[in-house]
Amino acid sequence: MITIAEPKPPTNTAELRQSLTELDRQVTDLWNRIGPEIFFAFPADGGWSPAQNLSHLALSTNIVTVSLRLPRLLPRIVFGLAKAPPRSYEQIRDKYKSVLNRGAGAGPFTPRKGTAPKDPVAERARRIARWTSVVPPLVTEIDRWPDADLDRYRLLHPLIGRLSMREMLSFTLYHLYRHSDIVARRMSG
Repeated sequence: MITIAEPKPPTNTAELRQSLTELDRQVTDLWNRIGPEIFFAFPADGGWSPAQNLSHLALSTNIVTVSLRLPRLLPRIVFGLAKAPPRSYEQIRDKYKSVLNRGAGAGPFTPRKGTAPKDPVAERARRIARWTSVVPPLVTEIDRWPDADLDRYRLLHPLIGRLSMREMLSFTLYHLYRHSDIVARRMSG
């Protein structure tokens, strides 16, 4: 049985980095345990294949990493500065779940349907190798941000609106968990 543990809600930046690193370890283990015959298969419930979930997570996580690399002036001009203290992991998680429960989808972040690759073993290996290079740079970028700046600067989430950088990182933590947990439960069910 494969399980993904929901992260303990981080209360500070060090815990956030630690939670992302630990979740990355669990998620990478999950992808490595899924054979190529299942990796590209679509579930009976009409959801995304494990490969599509992985592609979605890689894309959305990379966007956060790139955003953390931007000169701070850019998000300040485009999204303004946060006017309130950052919401907790639980608040961000619950807001996201609420929006999903009202029917929101992944929009432009929806993975392509595609067809099974000609060489599923090689393609699975390529995608997992790419995945292993996604979270470590995110954790590294967090280290470049003082706590006050993580709480001050904002980004725009396509479903839940403007989030401080810390809130976006909390969202990313939950998002990684949510998609991986869905795949793990399907694999175990």
